[in-house]
Amino acid sequence: MTYAVRKYKPKEMIDAATLTGACVVALGSVNIGMMGSDGGMLSRMKAASAASGEKAWELPLHEEYFEQIRSDIGELKNIGGSEAGPSRRAASSRSSRRHSMVHFDIAGTAWVEKEKRGYARAFGRTGPPSRGVPVFRDGN
Repeated sequence: MTYAVRKYKPKEMIDAATLTGACVVALGSVNIGMMGSDGGMLSRMKAASAASGEKAWELPLHEEYFEQIRSDIGELKNIGGSEAGPSRRAASSRSSRRHSMVHFDIAGTAWVEKEKRGYARAFGRTGPPSRGVPVFRDGN
């Protein structure tokens, strides 16, 4: 993401990762965790996710989460304690605060054992947020 910010200077960025089991605990395998730095972008992404049939739930991304990942040695550390795992992960992916971003934590929704979402096949990889992102893009 840092490379993309430096090279392409995007106005908005979207990333998705399966890095935190904490999102599975918080939201299970039905909702995608969604965090972001810009309320307008989050609102548009929520609408796009809903229109596509994906279930995205906004989690907070407050300044305090950035404090948990500050490092005495480097710019950031990759762990910040046991609290608010998904929000800390989103904070670390938002290394530059000069652009709007939405981070999806897809740990609970990337794979299903049985039908749990209306659009997902009976089992296997589900591809979140691949349905909502094109709707978001086309709506801008």
